[in-house]
Parts: sequence; structure tokens; C-alpha cells
Amino acid sequence: EATTYPLAIVVGKRAPPHDHQVQTSLGGGSPRGETIAQRYLEQAVRWSLAGDASQGVADRLAEYPKVEGCLTCHLGVKTGANRVFLQVASDVARGRFLRRAVRGRDVSAWLVTGGIPMLWPCDEDGRPLERLPDTLKRHFDRHARVLRARADFRRGAIWQLFRTGPASAPHRVIWADLARRLEAVPLTGRGHRDVVPLNSCYLIVLPSADQAVALAAWFNSTPIRSLARRTADVARGGYARFNAALVGSLPLPAGVLDDPTLRDLGRQALAGVAVQEALDQYVAQSLMLGESDRRALERLD
Repeated sequence: EATTYPLAIVVGKRAPPHDHQVQTSLGGGSPRGETIAQRYLEQAVRWSLAGDASQGVADRLAEYPKVEGCLTCHLGVKTGANRVFLQVASDVARGRFLRRAVRGRDVSAWLVTGGIPMLWPCDEDGRPLERLPDTLKRHFDRHARVLRARADFRRGAIWQLFRTGPASAPHRVIWADLARRLEAVPLTGRGHRDVVPLNSCYLIVLPSADQAVALAAWFNSTPIRSLARRTADVARGGYARFNAALVGSLPLPAGVLDDPTLRDLGRQALAGVAVQEALDQYVAQSLMLGESDRRALERLD
């Protein structure tokens, strides 16, 4: 059920003349002002739409340290065989062998809703268990051929899952790969230990709950959301892709993770208090954004 986008590239096996003009609008007979010399495109460091007021703001924010400078974005857990691990019959396993699998569609700002039952034949750190209850082992043995044919499988227990380490960490911030805007949730504490983000989510592991809450607050602010949306790959129906490379490139000034104001605003948001305006104002000040800068970015959100 994937949506794909057909593309066509028209090429000629010859060098263009020095004065070659590239047409910048559809239709024949492009009027003056709707072409650009190809030599200028070849010299450009980056291309941007003319009149994009957010370009100057983005250029200034690019001078800050980036998320990828101190944190690593991970893809969520991959089963390689969803029908074997997800929403199986209730008599196959229970208790410690079950987790709540979270998909991108289940993630919104500050909140994870829904989720589906998932078999978890692993220890607390995500490593496959050596021995399983007979009922659970028989379930996996029935699907042995499918499990061994998975692209990520090499050797070992056929019931192993992939990318489980980060997804099992006690303090995580997760967000959906495909969404209308960047929306993050901190998963911390005992109440979230059974939540496993699948590979339609990305996540960052933090050393403490306070840092996870502060980072989620930073990501959920309008200036950061708007900046993310500006460069995200566009998908169908108003959606965009917020992958590891994109989020890793977002600004993260020194001190954000240990900022008490971000932590407190995040705690209030988790408790249901409306803090968006205060959060946006604080992050804008932290990035030294003026009112015109904020307006330029907010038009993108």
C-alpha cells in the first residue's frame, strides 16, 4: 500500500552552450524573466525559491550546533515479519512476552495513543531470549522459513527482532517518520517501559528523563517544527518525512538538554497544561529570532 512518485529526467548527450537558459515554468514560449542561465545553477551552493523569506532565517540558524553533533537518531524496531509478531492470537503469549508496539500514526505531540500487541521474545535490553515457553516457541517454529528469510536475519534465534537496543532504553524521545509536522513524545519512567516504537518511528536515547522532556519540548516548538518542515521531503496529502538526517540537521544550541525552563514547560505539557505560546516564545528567544523571523518560519508550519 505504498505511494510512489514517478519521475522523468530528460537528458541530452552533449554539453550545453555557455549561454544556455533553463526554463523555470511549464508551457512553451516562456516569457522573459522565467528562465535562468544554467551556469548560475552550476555555481550555486544551494537552490531556493525566489522570495522565500525563511531562507535568511534558515541560513542564520544553520550556524548553531546541530542535533547530530551530540545525539544519534535511530529507526524503531524492525520485525521483518509483522504477521508473525504483531496482533497474534491471545493464547500464544502474555505477560513479559508482550509489549505495546507503537506506529507513526500513534504518535502526536506529547502523547502516544493506541498501539498494538507485539510479541517480545527478548530480555529487557532487547536481546533474544535463549529459551521460550513451549507455546511461544511452537508459534515461531511454525513460521521458521519466513523468519529465516528476513533480510536482517543472519544467525541465532529465529525469533530475534532487529534494532531493539535503542528502542529498549529507559529514556527516549520518539516521533513519526511520516507526519504533517514534527511531533515528539518523551518516553520515560515505568509507565513507558512496555512501549516499543516500530520502524515507522524514529527515536533518540537520552541519559535522563529530564533531558528527554527538554528535547521533546525543543522539537515541539513552532520555530523548530517550521524549520523541520521547510526542508522535509514532501509526501502525499500534506504529509512530510522527518527522517534521521533531517532531524539530525536541526539546531541544538549548547545547554538545551539541561535547560530547566524547557524541562518545566515540557512537564506542564505532559500534564495537559497549554504551554505552546510560552514554549514558542522561549525557543524563539533562545535562537535570537525577531518577530519577522518568527512570522517567516510560522508560514511554513
